[in-house]
Amino acid sequence: MLREPFFARPSAWGFFFSGGIVLSSQYPKLELKYCERCGGLWLRPQGGEAVYCASCAHAINELPPVTPRGGNAPVSAMEAMYAAISGVLAALLAFADFLGGTCA
Repeated sequence: MLREPFFARPSAWGFFFSGGIVLSSQYPKLELKYCERCGGLWLRPQGGEAVYCASCAHAINELPPVTPRGGNAPVSAMEAMYAAISGVLAALLAFADFLGGTCA
């Protein structure tokens, strides 16, 4: 009596690995992904956008927001400093013109 292989039985199910995508006959399709922070391997739904594992995503969400200019000074302080420097440079140019210099 010949028996059919286990994988050919209609009631059989399992996981198959194909190019970074885990295929299953009963579960949603998953991708094997590495965490871009810690390098750990984890599974995400196929086509998912997540790039961090759950623990790293939680840790990243706890970080303070990034300031738009990259420094710790408030934007208004940066603008005030820029205005002060611009004023000093304008005064120096006016003084140079008074002395007879030419600035193009």
